[in-house]
Amino acid sequence: MDAKTSARSSDANAGHGIDLRLAGTHAIHAAKDVVDVAYHSAVASAIFAANPFERRFRDMHAVSQHIQAGAAQFTNMGQILLGVTPHNSRTI
Repeated sequence: MDAKTSARSSDANAGHGIDLRLAGTHAIHAAKDVVDVAYHSAVASAIFAANPFERRFRDMHAVSQHIQAGAAQFTNMGQILLGVTPHNSRTI
């Protein structure tokens, strides 16, 4: 493989990584929204620890607080896609 082909391959892999991060962050937010709708639909019964849904609600909200789910992910990936160095590289 020559240097030019290698560089194109590297760029493709980097773009694929950005797509995966954006998809993962979006999936976390979408899943949290689904859990929130189910929680509000279940009304009062959803808040009791004996209800298995209560644990899933807490778990999903814990996942949504992970660094991968932060709004900074969208900002950083957008900056990378625009060719700008991300301001907060800690989340990359």
